[in-house]
Amino acid sequence: MTVQIARTIVDALAFDIAAAVADFTQAVDDHRLTLDVPAPVAHPLVELIVRHHEGHFEIIEDPESQPLEVEPPAPSRTLPFDVFVSRIDGSAQLALVGLTMTDPGSKLWYDLGLSRNGFSLDDTRTIAVLDRLVADDVLSSDKRDALLANAPVS
Repeated sequence: MTVQIARTIVDALAFDIAAAVADFTQAVDDHRLTLDVPAPVAHPLVELIVRHHEGHFEIIEDPESQPLEVEPPAPSRTLPFDVFVSRIDGSAQLALVGLTMTDPGSKLWYDLGLSRNGFSLDDTRTIAVLDRLVADDVLSSDKRDALLANAPVS
């Protein structure tokens, strides 16, 4: 496979890249016949070309520089720990604590939420814990859905 190198990079080098690649290729070949002799070294770009691209490289003209289009990050789907806990009532809070005492996966999710000061609403563990609270009949499915939608829970 041929590596492509921009002309501006080649022009910035203080040596002839083609000659350096040829010399280093020969040095590597000669080294194969030696014993207890350190391997030859070269400029990192030359080593990359020889060792990973079998000495094949191509000098390309610099691509037209165009500004990168960067999409803004998606809005956060994380609820801070205190907000998350305040949006469920006392019995659901107690059931959540009880769940963390009996289910290691829930405990891990809870501890990660504490350490990160928030719970990702897209995390499958968050959804599983809320589903468990609904199944245990301590949280309504409407409240679960509102939590996952990051809407105020009434």
